[in-house]
Amino acid sequence: IGLAFCLFIHYRIKYRLLNKINFDIDLRNAAQTAIKRLSKFISIYLWIIPSSVSALYLYTQFRLFEVTSWQWGETLFRFSLVIPIAVITLLITRGLIRIMYQRHLRALKHIVNDLG
Repeated sequence: IGLAFCLFIHYRIKYRLLNKINFDIDLRNAAQTAIKRLSKFISIYLWIIPSSVSALYLYTQFRLFEVTSWQWGETLFRFSLVIPIAVITLLITRGLIRIMYQRHLRALKHIVNDLG
């Protein structure tokens, strides 16, 4: 379900990005606007996905509303895994963003450089 949701969001971002390009203004400004929007979406991905995965991990590990006993060693170990999980998720997210958007971002930057 999570992967399907991410792919749907990916589709919506590309669809909105392409439909919001205003070709009535000059092409260079339209490409720069598309670059800014795409960069904004990428930065949102880089913050929301790792923090969501970390929060989901904390929720499932600690079962915040159903904690019955606290054992400090186990609790510290589980809590210490949050940072590696966030870092690994960030690296995976960066890789997927590179696969999904880098080609389009390069093409838009190439258009801007050719026109300017």
